Amino acid sequence: LLGAHAHFTQSSMQQSQVSKDYGSYTKNPRRSPRSLPISEHELAHAIIPASEIRRAKRPISDYCKENNIGLTLDTNGHTVLRDKHYIVIQGEEAINTRNGTRGTLIDFVAAHHRLTLLQAVGKINGTTEPGLFEHHYGAIQRKYTPFYIPKPDQMPLTQATEHLSRFLKSHGGNAKMADDLLKHQRAEVSKTRAIRLFAENDPGGTLEFTEGPQNAWNEKKHGTFHRPFFQRPPKRNQMFLYLEPKAFLAGRGHAFNDRTHRDGILALMEPNKSQVDQYLKENPGVKKIQFVTPKHRSFTQPEIDFFGIMKHHLNPLGIECTTVSHERALSHEGLGLSI
Repeated sequence: LLGAHAHFTQSSMQQSQVSKDYGSYTKNPRRSPRSLPISEHELAHAIIPASEIRRAKRPISDYCKENNIGLTLDTNGHTVLRDKHYIVIQGEEAINTRNGTRGTLIDFVAAHHRLTLLQAVGKINGTTEPGLFEHHYGAIQRKYTPFYIPKPDQMPLTQATEHLSRFLKSHGGNAKMADDLLKHQRAEVSKTRAIRLFAENDPGGTLEFTEGPQNAWNEKKHGTFHRPFFQRPPKRNQMFLYLEPKAFLAGRGHAFNDRTHRDGILALMEPNKSQVDQYLKENPGVKKIQFVTPKHRSFTQPEIDFFGIMKHHLNPLGIECTTVSHERALSHEGLGLSI
């Protein structure tokens, strides 16, 4: 909640390597991770006296005053952090108005001092050793990290749209998608002209692209991805799998156009076995996965290796893994090719 240095980190979701019967899973509805303060989710089943957690919940403004964290009023009369007006303090809760993330004093202290949640509880309650709770109850890590570029460092919207459009066109995409990506907060452009793409509802990691000579783009990963870039459930037994965002965006007129197509789509931020497994758990009717080759290039060796791993993993479960060209995949989706 404290911007660039205040992170809610999300630990990787590890899936079992044992073969799975996806038909045995039942899909359960999920609440948004931002609908409640983060610590409410993580400490709900912690083996720690509830009285200790209750004692650690008090007005955040008191903590800020005790620790010389500047507060001020914004133009709407809200109490905000002095140097980060998008962090609103409301009694026992802090709200990041830029992405909707909420947190109690526990989250706030964990972020400020880079502690685990239990360490934060111990610090607030005056425990001599902040890790004392963990010695008895085990660590509970913070899970969410707003990985957005601070607003003062963002490129103005008009310029950002133009620069993102150039990036999309250079990778076979439609320049009009820039508006879509920025509107849905799935892309940001910094004043230094760096472009960042984010996974769906997961600001904990980003792919960053910087322009080099001769329209070449350098790619760098930051953080950890816990969700795919885009997903759509199937209406029949097959799906298309894109291994990275550029492959998914290429050739589309709209980034997130969710027409009534029958085939499922899973677009990853990077090859990730656990996210494919999760999609199959939620859609147990899928019997065929078509790995889409990127536009204007073949699979890289790591992508070929990932295909082999998934084929070996899923074929015994009756799920066929094949490859399909980018053009054919778009044609099957019914989108056609955009020029």
